[in-house]
Amino acid sequence: MRIAVHPATFVFLALLAVFYARQVALERRLFFVRLHSVWRETLQSALLGIGGGVAASALLVGLGVVVHPQTLVAVWVVAVVLAFLRFRYLCLAYAGGLVGFAAALAQLVPGVFAVSPLAPLGRFLLQVDVPSLAALVAILHLVESALVFLHGGQGGTPLFLRSRRGKLVGGYAVQRLWLLPLLVVVPAAGGSGVSGPAWWPAFGSGAAGWTVAGLPALIGYSDLALTRTAREKARHAAGWLLAYSLILLGLAGWARAWLPAALLASAFAAVGHEALIRFGRWQERGRLPLFQHDAQGLRVLAVLPGSPAEAMGIVPGDRLRRVNGMEVRTRLDLHAALSRNRAHCRLEIVDRNGEVRLAQRAVYATDHHQLGILLAPDEDAPYYVDVEDTGLLGLRGRAGMRAARRFPEEARAKAAGGPRESSETASP
Repeated sequence: MRIAVHPATFVFLALLAVFYARQVALERRLFFVRLHSVWRETLQSALLGIGGGVAASALLVGLGVVVHPQTLVAVWVVAVVLAFLRFRYLCLAYAGGLVGFAAALAQLVPGVFAVSPLAPLGRFLLQVDVPSLAALVAILHLVESALVFLHGGQGGTPLFLRSRRGKLVGGYAVQRLWLLPLLVVVPAAGGSGVSGPAWWPAFGSGAAGWTVAGLPALIGYSDLALTRTAREKARHAAGWLLAYSLILLGLAGWARAWLPAALLASAFAAVGHEALIRFGRWQERGRLPLFQHDAQGLRVLAVLPGSPAEAMGIVPGDRLRRVNGMEVRTRLDLHAALSRNRAHCRLEIVDRNGEVRLAQRAVYATDHHQLGILLAPDEDAPYYVDVEDTGLLGLRGRAGMRAARRFPEEARAKAAGGPRESSETASP
């Protein structure tokens, strides 16, 4: 109950609402339509976050992952400092890995921080429970992998981007945030807390008693899907994130039994997370962009909720080959074909497996003029989005992207705005 009235809970709920409000504003600015509802997205993220918080709390308390408040404060301070270099470094994996590595080094080689200016830092680092810190990072990412699998592919924002070869292609900025109410084990004041069986806490030591405290946390996922749909990219990322989490948890357990392994666990927390991001980008470069037109028709980038296109079963990645009996190769072809019969629409659709299906539906005066379909860009698109890998000082609007208007003479007027730069995960 105390978590529900914790000030951070209200702050995080407000951040959720602002995050999704700006996402919807971006969609309106780019496409003049709203694909998502701010309140629905906020409510879904909050409810799923509660489920994730229950799962994370069960693991944290069940395994006895000890969270020292002063360690959390130090990790958050380091995370904010790192975010000035790259916004994605706000993830707990980087700050937790850095603090854990320094603490493990101080505990293995106390003389490293013995010099006078570093002595206070050395005394603090000697108190850091490195196995618990690594286990905390692992468990939060483990829960994040489940949330990414279940929810990460929903709510992606369609974008027009320029590929490495200079061609305009479609893609998705996949971004989610979840509010997790956590129960964590903390040392009891004066050693007056409860004690468990001999093996508990599996992570943590140095206190005569323990108690459980409530702590709200905010975790997130951000990625850029160019060669897969948003759902496919999220589920692919979730699998790798699960493997990362399990390996890190195993290393944390090893560090509990053998202190030198704490160096490896801490280094893997940060380096392994960065490797996931770079591996994901490498995979994207090695595949052909999905959302671009070809000889088989116009590629569908997105479908508006509640639209005729959704009713006809059209999904992102489908291609429109014929509309009302007319082959379509350009947007103008599509408009002309829809104008042939304003009361009825008959589509020939080629899915991603190359299979052809037919769909038809009556068209009403209240329906979207283009059936509620957002097409992949062509070379006449009026804008595209530039992706930037920047820090807090370089953010304008929402981190890491900006819309670039295109004119016939190819001059570009930069306009602020856009979602955060792609990364495999951007967690707590």
